[in-house]
Amino acid sequence: MADDAGTTRLESYYKIHASIYDLTRWSFLFGRKEAIKGLPGLIKYPNEILEIGCGTGSNLSCLTKMYPMANFTGIDLSSEMLEKAARKKPIQNFKVNLIQADYLDFNTDCKYDIIFLSYSLTMMGKYKSEVMDKAIEDLNEGGVLGIVDFNSSHFRWFKKWMHYNHVEMENLVDHELLSSLETEERSLKNAYFGLWKYFIFFGRKSPK
Repeated sequence: MADDAGTTRLESYYKIHASIYDLTRWSFLFGRKEAIKGLPGLIKYPNEILEIGCGTGSNLSCLTKMYPMANFTGIDLSSEMLEKAARKKPIQNFKVNLIQADYLDFNTDCKYDIIFLSYSLTMMGKYKSEVMDKAIEDLNEGGVLGIVDFNSSHFRWFKKWMHYNHVEMENLVDHELLSSLETEERSLKNAYFGLWKYFIFFGRKSPK
């Protein structure tokens, strides 16, 4: 997904931020719990669940409580973030499969009933469409793709600051690609009285 330079930058970034990620990100990564809580209404008994850009494993920890019979896989570029994830009790108890890899290089025969991306798509730059294309391919028929992420901001200084933190705030979603899914939810919400907007999307892969 990222070139070697990009991977190195992300590794350096998360080497600093991994230790404080869970303590700080609750203040602006909105919609994650809301999105996760909505999943049982869309799919009750998934067998295989994948999170792309799983970070410190907070979302996977929540998902293990909701779907105790499922198998879980988390993939991330950052070894520092995965080390934090591996220390979480739910991750250990449910033997979550944590993989350090570029998702575009991740090959498996497994098909997933849920694929979840939480505030990771905005960090994928020009590879966003390839990632979504592969995610849709990796879904089982009837499976659900869930995305929660930043969407936009009217403030140039804020977009510049987010870009400094490797987050892209424009041209995020490939609507043509997502139109290949049956939309279950698409919502756009304000954060901090409109400083930025974030979105929640759920789409289902229709049988061929």
